[in-house]
Amino acid sequence: MKNILTVIVIVIMIFANGCSNQIGSKDSSHPMHSLPADFTTDKIQRAFDEYVNYRLWFYPKSVPGNSYEFDSYVGQKINAEIRLYASAPDTPYIHTDIGDWLAIFKTFNGFVYCDGIADIENSVLSLSNYEVIDRFTLDVKHAHTPNYGVSETKEEIIKAIENNIQKITKDLLDSTDRELWEQSTVYLTNFYEYEQGVSIWFVREDHYVWQVPVSFIKINGIYETQSLKGYGFDNLFDLELHDPGRYTFEKQISDAVKIYKIDNKQLTPL
Repeated sequence: MKNILTVIVIVIMIFANGCSNQIGSKDSSHPMHSLPADFTTDKIQRAFDEYVNYRLWFYPKSVPGNSYEFDSYVGQKINAEIRLYASAPDTPYIHTDIGDWLAIFKTFNGFVYCDGIADIENSVLSLSNYEVIDRFTLDVKHAHTPNYGVSETKEEIIKAIENNIQKITKDLLDSTDRELWEQSTVYLTNFYEYEQGVSIWFVREDHYVWQVPVSFIKINGIYETQSLKGYGFDNLFDLELHDPGRYTFEKQISDAVKIYKIDNKQLTPL
């Protein structure tokens, strides 16, 4: 069976391993004074906290193949500092005392989020001076449901995706296999607005599972969506709960922002 993790459209931000060495050199002779536009120290700290929880939620060490960057630190504090590098003045980074990596931060429509890590051992950043903008301590808590956020904009996006789900459902019910899709449960996975993509899970009564990636983008003030062909899985429920594919599926449907039922040839919200 294909590894389901290769087909899930969620903007996943991946960390690298380990750390203690100093990266670059601190330079206070030419202070940068402030963070780039749209960034604040509070926003960066919250984004890093959210990212740490996201990794613990979806990628615990109990699932084979996952990296364990933060599991060992649950219930402990880690020290972190926000840096600006001279060679990348528009991108804030966080360096911690638990790994040889830098967390990267970006902004999208006012959202500040962690976009993974930079492995800079052999990059230009390793030779670049940097300024420490702020230092803080993060309490690593036990994993909890991610704070995906709510907003009027997100509701607009959900409505656009729902229209897409209606079209997919109509195609299924017009197909020669329409009887198989009756009574299916449909899950719209939760998402961050900056991800610009979600997964739709169709789960039939015979336990056949179909995952459909859907992207969204705002064009001329209106959100438009585009769905891909999707991928089917015959034996997902036969896998162990901590199999990487099964675990991700279970987490995503448990976090679903909307759930529907195909009943009497109609898509009905639950």
